[in-house]
Amino acid sequence: MRISKAQTKENKERIVAAAAQLFHERGFEGVGVAELMHAAGLTHGGFYNHFESKQQLEAEACALSFGEALHPLSRIGALESGRERRAAFAGYIENYLTQREAGAPPPRCPFVVFGSDMPRQGEGTRGVFGKGLRAYLEKFAGALRRKSKRADETRAGAIFAMAALVGASTLAYGVDEIDTDLAQEIRDVVRARLIEEFAD
Repeated sequence: MRISKAQTKENKERIVAAAAQLFHERGFEGVGVAELMHAAGLTHGGFYNHFESKQQLEAEACALSFGEALHPLSRIGALESGRERRAAFAGYIENYLTQREAGAPPPRCPFVVFGSDMPRQGEGTRGVFGKGLRAYLEKFAGALRRKSKRADETRAGAIFAMAALVGASTLAYGVDEIDTDLAQEIRDVVRARLIEEFAD
């Protein structure tokens, strides 16, 4: 029986969503095609009806992860009031650096879960990651913009804030299960410094 175009599209979206979740949990190399298709509720043989290769799926899953992660920053950047943007950005920092409970899923940030894998990925996936990084920096700059700051100063602040957030989350995630006090200290220090830096 032929599958409609709408069903084909829905099936592909299910595969990409399932892949993004599994890649977040175990990395690109830790998940096989059969497992990805099973997680999507589809048969293994249907994979190549949607993708030329696993690498293509990795790139699309990476793009989905970036799309989801950019929404909060887009909302902050759309606020007209500088005061509202600063308050919303402080909330973003607070949420980003929330301590993880034991056994909780990995962070949703694509930089934390995918970053160390990128040098070993194909050109398509690395290209998506690079575009995602540029988009993130633009959204950060939009959230941090002020009338009193030049564009280059705002971009430098965005790079600093993003590097601090991703670095703190990566370090804390690495010791969450073995040294919760250190993980909490890392998050607390970076959270306080960033909020102080961008409060004015």
